Amino acid sequence: MSGVIALDVDRVGQKIYYGEHSLGEMYRVNMDGTNKELLLRQVGKVEGIAIDWVARLIYWTAYTSEKIEVATLDGKYRKILLNTGLEFPRGIAVDPEEG
Repeated sequence: MSGVIALDVDRVGQKIYYGEHSLGEMYRVNMDGTNKELLLRQVGKVEGIAIDWVARLIYWTAYTSEKIEVATLDGKYRKILLNTGLEFPRGIAVDPEEG
């Protein structure tokens, strides 16, 4: 975990999600540090991660490719939400209770 800049915690699923900045990959691991899983490849330099614990989605910002993307917490159904008008996005937050 030498290149981790962004991470978030899913308290419901008891997982930590993080982006490996230098590798351009997204991982998840149990909160006790066991069972590391590669979720996504080619995600760019992830600078921000936010977990939607209600809809069970992960959102992230890709700094150099200037995108905001989303996927399910198992890494499926990846989609670009925004890829124009951004200049090196860093942080991201979600508030599923308020929409």
